[in-house]
Amino acid sequence: MPDVVVVPVGGGGLLAGAATYLSQRHPEVRIVGVEPAGAASMRAALDAGGPVMLPRLTPSLMAPPCAEWAITPSRSLKLPVLKCSRSARAGFQSR
Repeated sequence: MPDVVVVPVGGGGLLAGAATYLSQRHPEVRIVGVEPAGAASMRAALDAGGPVMLPRLTPSLMAPPCAEWAITPSRSLKLPVLKCSRSARAGFQSR
């Protein structure tokens, strides 16, 4: 089992499922959520205490708000959810 599992966050469902499973079966594993800085709906929801509608990224593109059921495991397990900037992603791609 790895020490850390990094989970990409969109609407929060994958993070909720991974966190629920791993916290019950492998509580020693650290779980970290990562989402794009420009569409950080999970981080905004955790900071606000509930789902948040973010502004549109473009006229036809917006980040989905995270559902309450997806926010609950992150909140109760106190998971770190980090925003990943474009420059950080570029650093990973160049390796």
